[in-house]
Amino acid sequence: MEGLVRASLSHLWFETLHPFDDGNGRIGRAILQLALGQDMGQAGRIVTLSRQIESCKDQYYSELERAQRSKSMDVTAWVEWMLLQISQASEFASRTIDSAVQRIKFQAIMATVALNERQQKTMKKLLDAGPKGYIGGMTTRKHEQIAQTSTPTAARDLIQLEQLGLLKRQGEGRSTRYYPAIEGWAE
Repeated sequence: MEGLVRASLSHLWFETLHPFDDGNGRIGRAILQLALGQDMGQAGRIVTLSRQIESCKDQYYSELERAQRSKSMDVTAWVEWMLLQISQASEFASRTIDSAVQRIKFQAIMATVALNERQQKTMKKLLDAGPKGYIGGMTTRKHEQIAQTSTPTAARDLIQLEQLGLLKRQGEGRSTRYYPAIEGWAE
């Protein structure tokens, strides 16, 4: 049996048997993960389905119940739904890894530049926010608050970070926002 189908069916069968009073969900996800790991023996392929299933829990239970109540024992819809979830989890893992690699490369570039303590604090905040970004980007006012500095100093710090190629600027005047100069990060 094809590995992804086997993983989907092993999870369905375990959840249908529901052998324990408590912990069936965790064990069912572990069985699913184990079956996926057996199939995805290729190096570099990382998928975790717990987060994906949690993100669509209501639909998961609906699909599980529909598969369990099928009079004809046709579980095609369940397998198709699980394959979609595996695909989405794979895409999430890929984006997460790509983002981490970009961040590491960016931090290596940052390490070659002398930044003052205020700039380091702000850059750390921006990087910690991740690809979705610091809500509304970094502004002079936000940098003032983070670095506990004056408006003119905050403005100079951000302009210098832009000149160093660490930040990208969007907008003008009061609408100016700064984002890490990392491809694919929030803008």
